Amino acid sequence: MVNVQIGYNPYTVKTSILLNGKTIENKVSPLMYVINKRLQEWIEPKGSWPGIFKALRASTGEKQIEIEFTGTFGDFEDLAYAKDKFGNECFEKIELIHKNKDTARDADPYQKMLKLKELYQKLQNGPIEEFKTPDIQANFNTAINSDFRIVVVAPMSSGKSTLINAIIGRDMLPAVNQATTAVITEIKDNDQFKDFIVNADDKYGNSVAKNQKASKKLISELNYKKDPNDPDCKDALIHLVQLEGPIPNLPSDVLNTVFVDTPGGNNSQNDEHEEMMDKAINDENKSLILYVFNGAQLGTNDSNIILQKIANAMRNSTNGKQSRDRFLFVANRMDEFDVVEEPYEDVIKNTILPQLASNGITEPKLFLASAQTAKLIRMVNNGEELSETEEEDLEKLVKRFNRSTRMLPKYASLNFSDKEKLLIDAEEYAKAGKGTDSRKEAAKYKYKAAEINSGIPAIEKAITEYLEKYAVAIKVKTVHDTFMKKVIERNMLDNCEAEWARSKESFDAVKKELKEKRKKCDHSTKLQEFRDKVDSIKLDIKPIKGEQAKVNRRIDKLVQSAREKVKLEEAEYILTLFRRNLENIGEDAQVALDNALNNGVRKSCQDIVEEYAEYIRELDSDGAFNIGSYDMKQTKGFDIFNLDKAEDMLQDEKYITEEEVKVGTKTIKKKGFFSAIARIFGGGYETVNIYEDQQFVNLKQLIQDQVTEVQHSFDKEMNAAINDTVQKVEKLKKSTMIKLKGLDEKIADMITDIDKMLVSQEELQEKVKANAEKAKWIRDFISQVDDLLTV
Repeated sequence: MVNVQIGYNPYTVKTSILLNGKTIENKVSPLMYVINKRLQEWIEPKGSWPGIFKALRASTGEKQIEIEFTGTFGDFEDLAYAKDKFGNECFEKIELIHKNKDTARDADPYQKMLKLKELYQKLQNGPIEEFKTPDIQANFNTAINSDFRIVVVAPMSSGKSTLINAIIGRDMLPAVNQATTAVITEIKDNDQFKDFIVNADDKYGNSVAKNQKASKKLISELNYKKDPNDPDCKDALIHLVQLEGPIPNLPSDVLNTVFVDTPGGNNSQNDEHEEMMDKAINDENKSLILYVFNGAQLGTNDSNIILQKIANAMRNSTNGKQSRDRFLFVANRMDEFDVVEEPYEDVIKNTILPQLASNGITEPKLFLASAQTAKLIRMVNNGEELSETEEEDLEKLVKRFNRSTRMLPKYASLNFSDKEKLLIDAEEYAKAGKGTDSRKEAAKYKYKAAEINSGIPAIEKAITEYLEKYAVAIKVKTVHDTFMKKVIERNMLDNCEAEWARSKESFDAVKKELKEKRKKCDHSTKLQEFRDKVDSIKLDIKPIKGEQAKVNRRIDKLVQSAREKVKLEEAEYILTLFRRNLENIGEDAQVALDNALNNGVRKSCQDIVEEYAEYIRELDSDGAFNIGSYDMKQTKGFDIFNLDKAEDMLQDEKYITEEEVKVGTKTIKKKGFFSAIARIFGGGYETVNIYEDQQFVNLKQLIQDQVTEVQHSFDKEMNAAINDTVQKVEKLKKSTMIKLKGLDEKIADMITDIDKMLVSQEELQEKVKANAEKAKWIRDFISQVDDLLTV
């Protein structure tokens, strides 16, 4: 049995692997893939990467394996998940051991973040001026103050606003069950506040509410304000309402957590809302998505569209398990089920999971909830007055969720220990509520049991777990990198100078290496080879054109099915059905074209990234980035030669002008297509004959005339989208070309800079002597940071 030791640090995103106690030194080993990637990216197969277990089997040739893992509790759980799903088909036996299990839970990521801020202040007060530059300070402040968004998306009638109210613990957001809600609401968690305040500007930049105490009445008024300049009085006057206040069950000390209540992708008032939802769904490092749906009413058209967008984002992501963990699927309104007739297990197995699977989501992080139950209980706990109806509902719901058949945390996608604690606590509270003679005490215990069983605390646990595993870890790394790259670079330079000054042999050796490297520095042949490869990458528009043709064929078929001569009284009903069918085609097309377009772009961009990565690997294996023990990859300046993952590059605004973004989204979303569809009802009926006092409509001709306009508009917009996307890929190729050329220039500049340092051994020795105290201070500082980030 081979012994494998895997160490993973989510704060530095470093992985180490030992095979039978020996490090992986061969740079061409497939296991080198994992070194600088997040664990969630390498535990399972993706693209050409076979996953960690197949890679271990190929590298060891053994059928039995023992893996000792050192890392956080959450990351060990993910490795265990991958073992069960992928490992058992690769090995006859796998022993998985959490080596630092006893201390892993104590490694609080929030405390690491707070102490990292203290170390940064120590750096700013230290003796080395080059660490106090404005750019380092600005980058640090930006990293510290960046928001993490929890975006709530939902089809209509899901109880979305009720769920948010339950989580914030107050009846704040109005529940609106119509598609005309046009206002986005952001709720920032700030535990320093006692109450919530609200700020809002109108679309013209005028302040409508400034630091006002928030209330449901005020927020409702802001939601329904109409633009006085709109002749139809339909456009919302306010685009964004911002709330700030305490959300008691979520951490807020090191993360600026912001809940975003979206009007929803089905909103017809403003395409920006759908664009915002789409961006959130694809923005992996800065948002968590709560998809809320009515557990008693699945399978609506708008829910399918949102689910297919989510499935597409999961499928295209290279972040592995994280791309699934960041979507929490909440089946709300579960209090409406008769669990005697239909137990929750059956609802999940026979209805919820098949519906999600039909939209491409096969491993959902699923939560059942009764948001109304938790909301009413928390309103009472906060001293809010209930209406008569709410009091009656509360009594009924508390009784319902003190039953063992209504323990919703039982079905939550939580880790075992968190789920078990919730269930045990709920049972104990329910038991205490029955065992006391005090009505007041009994009510308190029953309320607590019902609150836990409502499923809302399980969702809050899942959010906190995600924040700890990903959001805080990512933020720690971002904050760490803003200043540590420079510190590490300076430490490496100090060490190299000390080494070169130590003896004439080491000084002469590096001078000789510089001379040899200068001769090998010209990579023009290899550079041109990779330029040609990148230049040959083209966007494949065949799938996009194929989907476009399918849409037109479906529309043509629908038109051909229309009758030529229809009674006037039947025409409106038939047109209504026709419009519904056409809208269904449009919604299906929206998803299919969106997928074909994005998948094509991502594939082309990923080709660019992989070609560039291959070029970097070849240069690295040739030693182009090293002069003695000086490693250029460890320098801050080398960062500009990294290419982001394809999905990150596509969201980088430096590649996309504002005009291009708008064109791209319009062409594959509802606006152009559905506005054309809506025009079918813009004209009147053509009376073609009167016979026995009956009026007839040439319905087929009417539909043909209107649909021709729809198809023309659709084709024009799709062609514009394709052209825009081709230009986007060309811009990314151009950026890669610039990096290819710049990298060779950087290597040449590095050789020149080091050469200038090596004027004489005597001068170098004097410099090392003068910097001795500072060099020691830097080493001590790095040691403190390393100790802090140990897992």
